[in-house]
Amino acid sequence: MTNYRLGWCAAAQVDALSAADWLSPSELADLDALPPKRRRDRLAGRVAAKRALSEHLRAELGWSADPRELVLSNDEAGRPVLRLPRGTPAEAPSFSISHSAWGGVCAVAAPGERVGCDLESVVSRPREVLAFVAAPDELGAAAPALVQAQVAFIS
Repeated sequence: MTNYRLGWCAAAQVDALSAADWLSPSELADLDALPPKRRRDRLAGRVAAKRALSEHLRAELGWSADPRELVLSNDEAGRPVLRLPRGTPAEAPSFSISHSAWGGVCAVAAPGERVGCDLESVVSRPREVLAFVAAPDELGAAAPALVQAQVAFIS
């Protein structure tokens, strides 16, 4: 059985954080190159990721990593990539990061496992959007006028 871990960083926490406590020098340089709004979102996502990744590595390997040792970047397609320090006793776990105006979230699983997360504001969606993301037999469970039904469908 795969153990999944989640990390969270609320947007309200970001302003009180020191990025230098969480990010490597290369991550700080990437952060500084972003516009202010993107910088805030990126930091929330990276802190959430480092919280979840650190917990995973501690629980699975007994290794307490300094967040700055867990270097995150993005590949050509924009997917997050984790670079572990030389000599780490295992390969990088699978993970997914999302951020929004509410903060950042990260889901982590064992290496090679599929994992994903998304952080979105809950709003009513037009039937066309639901038809795009739902199977025909699921549409009745997510009436466009009922935000609560859509939340239950999406969760």
